[in-house]
Amino acid sequence: SLALLPETPMRPRLADFRLPLNVLGKYNYHSDYKLMNPVYFATRWRMEPSDQAAYDRGEAVEPKAPVVFYIDTTFTAQMSAAITKGILEWNKCFEAIGFKNAIRVRPFPTPEEDPQFSPQNFRYNCINYVPSLTGDTRVRTYVDPRSGEILSATICIPHNVTSRIRTDLFVQLGAADPDARRVKMSPELFGKALAADVARHTGACLGLAVNYAGSYCVPVDSLRSPSFTQRY
Repeated sequence: SLALLPETPMRPRLADFRLPLNVLGKYNYHSDYKLMNPVYFATRWRMEPSDQAAYDRGEAVEPKAPVVFYIDTTFTAQMSAAITKGILEWNKCFEAIGFKNAIRVRPFPTPEEDPQFSPQNFRYNCINYVPSLTGDTRVRTYVDPRSGEILSATICIPHNVTSRIRTDLFVQLGAADPDARRVKMSPELFGKALAADVARHTGACLGLAVNYAGSYCVPVDSLRSPSFTQRY
């Protein structure tokens, strides 16, 4: 598939590996046969205020181009609600930096509403149902190679995500939460778990890397302390 890149590239941001951001690696070529120098751009969306003057005054404004995710209408109503909640959680972060309604969620439009729409259309960010036996949710982002601007993102949620979430809850929360020990999860627990799972993968769509080092902030001896683990 081919897609036209923006006529004016977004201003790139050099990656700082102390920050948990996904990066785009490139090489600078020289005409005098010097060694190629690697350069890394942070991947991010082009989030620009619709009213620059109000934004400069510290007022919350909507972005010129909000990030819109389209949810597959194949999902059940309960799953669609949980998916929507997980995605929109990130609006709290954008509000903290002055953007309101930065991320929006809509169902797949009908051909009458948008004849150009297709889950395979590069122009749309989609949350797709995948009839797969795997339980792992997958993310794919498409980035402008000139700047690191994220142009499009897709989250694929498989059919067996329910089974995988149930197993994760049993392993991770079974000792603390009696509801997580059941063979059949309650709708409330499943909704919270699915929303959290989608929120994590939405972070990847926004250019954030998995923060594996974050687990190191809690010492192992604290994890073995009943008083610590009961409190946290």
